[in-house]
Amino acid sequence: MQAGPEWISWIQENLILGVEETRIAETMRERGFDNPVITDAIQHAKATQFLGGDEQVNPFQVRSHIDLSPAERVNTDKAEIYVHKNFLTKDECAKIIEAMRPHLRPSTVVRQDEVGTSYRTSKSCDLGNLHDLFLRKIDLRIAKALGLSARLAEATQAQYYDVGEYYKQHHDYFVGDDLTNYDGPKRGQRTYTFMIYLNTTKAGGGTRFVHLHRDFQPKAGTAIIWNNLYNNGEVNPNTEHEALPVQKGFKAIITKWFRSKIAA
Repeated sequence: MQAGPEWISWIQENLILGVEETRIAETMRERGFDNPVITDAIQHAKATQFLGGDEQVNPFQVRSHIDLSPAERVNTDKAEIYVHKNFLTKDECAKIIEAMRPHLRPSTVVRQDEVGTSYRTSKSCDLGNLHDLFLRKIDLRIAKALGLSARLAEATQAQYYDVGEYYKQHHDYFVGDDLTNYDGPKRGQRTYTFMIYLNTTKAGGGTRFVHLHRDFQPKAGTAIIWNNLYNNGEVNPNTEHEALPVQKGFKAIITKWFRSKIAA
């Protein structure tokens, strides 16, 4: 009996979640696979490491049928952007906020002209580096929703805004030397941004896409997803956005960025 594509996908998901190969092999033996087939399947899964199959989805390609049901595409021809109103449950959001709070630090910026200014006043946490199984499962859910390999993703980052805190107009893609500084030759440009609101703000704290003339108000569990590039791979300035100041309460979000290359 050979291990079909569904088993390869299952192996990949377990590897991403940190399950040991010995446990994967044990489960497969219980299902009737012999050792040579198991060894070949695990090696194949490790070599490809693509969710949903061996073929990499073009990270530049606009997705007319993105697998985010019941997400809705925003009605604009200036950018590819989606809203998913119930991507996470309120309990999942609360658990993530609890995990991030002990690890918050002052947020940094990418663009050199923002350094040393009050351009960004929030706090951040490198959530993807906490090696928590629950958080890994959230990462996996995000990658599967986009249909992109988890190996294209950067580590998930969490951001926390208190009253009065904000992040002025900026873009997520890299320009100039920043692309080189952020491992561009190996990992390529940032493609998709997957941002999830973890709480419903009491007042303020919206996300404004300045060129689309569109504001999104934070609501727990809602995801905003956009492609930072045009279909030809060029950066899309229409994706510039800002985090408006929180007026009451706080705002917590997580953000996951995907790149155009898998590092060798």
